[in-house]
Amino acid sequence: MSSLEYEKLVEAFVLDRPGVLGKPQYIVKTATVNRCPDFLAADTMSKTFYLVEVSIDVKLKRQLEKMHDYNRDAVQITSLLNESFGFAGWEARPWLFVWRMTEPQLAGLLPMPRVTFLDDLVGPTAAVRAAAKKSFAS
Repeated sequence: MSSLEYEKLVEAFVLDRPGVLGKPQYIVKTATVNRCPDFLAADTMSKTFYLVEVSIDVKLKRQLEKMHDYNRDAVQITSLLNESFGFAGWEARPWLFVWRMTEPQLAGLLPMPRVTFLDDLVGPTAAVRAAAKKSFAS
């Protein structure tokens, strides 16, 4: 699968959650840098904006740089998103979708972003989950 196909898979996974809205490629402008997460998700139940990043790379250099930027500018990003969408009191945090083998590279990230492993979305566990969901729906 291509990187874009993984992004679409993740987008479908995130939007399948109750109360979650999304916008792909939303530009987050800060005083220091402009970032464009792969997907911006707004979870209305937890009042959280998720800056979703998807990486099929085994080296997370670019994603780790983004996490550093997001953490450095967290207050400004949260404020901008709340203002842009007319909300108050929502938090903003990164949500990484990466391969499980990259987990050691995430050590030391503080605060730790939300992490979901791509292996769980495309591996045997994902197939079992999809089959179970389908059988419960019918």
